[in-house]
Amino acid sequence: MFKCQRDSFLQQFETVVSSVLQLQDGSKVKEICKSLGITPELGEVETLLEVILEDTILFPEGGGQPDDRGTISNLPVVRVIRRGKDAVHFVKCKKFVNEENLPIKPDDKILIQLDWKRRFDHMQQHSAQHLITAIADGLFGFSTTSWWLGSEDSHIELDTPEISNEQIRSVEEKVNEKIRKNFQISIEIVNLADPAWKSVRTRGLPEDVQNEIRIISIDGIDANVCCGTHVSSLSQLQVIKLLFSEKKKGRSLLHFLCGDRVLQRISDSHQREQNLVKILKSSSVDLVGAAEKLCINLKQSKKSCQTLSKDLASLEASRFRSLDVNGMSKNGVLYFYHRENVDLDFGTTLLRELGETRDTIILVILKTDENYGHLLLRGGENVIDSELLIQLGEEVCKILQGKGTLRGNLYQAKISKVNGFSKALKLANSFVDKFVLNNTISASRSSI
Repeated sequence: MFKCQRDSFLQQFETVVSSVLQLQDGSKVKEICKSLGITPELGEVETLLEVILEDTILFPEGGGQPDDRGTISNLPVVRVIRRGKDAVHFVKCKKFVNEENLPIKPDDKILIQLDWKRRFDHMQQHSAQHLITAIADGLFGFSTTSWWLGSEDSHIELDTPEISNEQIRSVEEKVNEKIRKNFQISIEIVNLADPAWKSVRTRGLPEDVQNEIRIISIDGIDANVCCGTHVSSLSQLQVIKLLFSEKKKGRSLLHFLCGDRVLQRISDSHQREQNLVKILKSSSVDLVGAAEKLCINLKQSKKSCQTLSKDLASLEASRFRSLDVNGMSKNGVLYFYHRENVDLDFGTTLLRELGETRDTIILVILKTDENYGHLLLRGGENVIDSELLIQLGEEVCKILQGKGTLRGNLYQAKISKVNGFSKALKLANSFVDKFVLNNTISASRSSI
């Protein structure tokens, strides 16, 4: 059992290094970082040390609680995991060719310093989970099957297919009532041979647990086997806010915030509210109405724009047929059209209004949003077959950074480099000259 489990409020601690391993293999270091979710990535001259100490105040993940952060001899600890009875600390430092120069060596006496803000947040959320679990079970018989401590909010998985808003409010009122009464939270360490622990709440023990376990008790409310860190009284939770529930595989996930997270969420929500007040030019109480009105106006404007876009596409199709085409290239077979600030419907309407064009190839490049857009490539059956049409489409997509498919005689793709349309047109013209026009001339000569 680690020092952090015996005293969750200890913020720095001196201990002795048991072992140090410098991870030399760059690919192995990257693999470990990926598997453990260590971010940001290490620099070229950085590596990781696997450090095991005689004892530690840095909690390795367990019981649904994430691991701690902190420093060992002022070097950042980026991950802590449990490996059997040991806590393995992954310490970031620069690479050393000679391991005798490592900043941390076996038998060194070192100072651990804890990231207290992160730890206390975890303590608040974890103790809140115990309290919510006890109250939900006591009020409605909803047992907890698991829980998750997230970076934004946390959730408890309750063994019920549904929990109503009224039940959520009842649980929230009860847990906050308990917080106001400031019940104490105590830690008892018992031997596995003591049958007393079997009478408390538990979701099962880890396979590698040995000798002793901890029982976390909220005075008169709950007793639970747990390995995590906790506050010492309910008043330290400050407040619990139950957010919402969602259904998952016949169970309910009850999302919640506790303590400083509630204050942060209120602060963030208030700032968003003030920003929306300025944007929508409305009072805070009328924001919903102002947003609904804006959505209605936007929907009407979008409908009008779609109508105008289709009308424009029809007009452009008429100009195409009369060869009065501004900005459209022509080499006898290939016709090119490019336009900005239009959507895909514009392009499909343009092609539909043109009707079947058996003796031409039409290349349409549309810019819909900043540098993103659509490619439409339609091939007339008398000048290009499906195989060549796909080949042409793929070559153009390489330039425009897109990927498309062929349906009938239309190759369509989403593209992310619309500004490369000049280069794409040049390639298309060369392709048509090489593969299409030559084949057409040859076919004409062979038929004479």
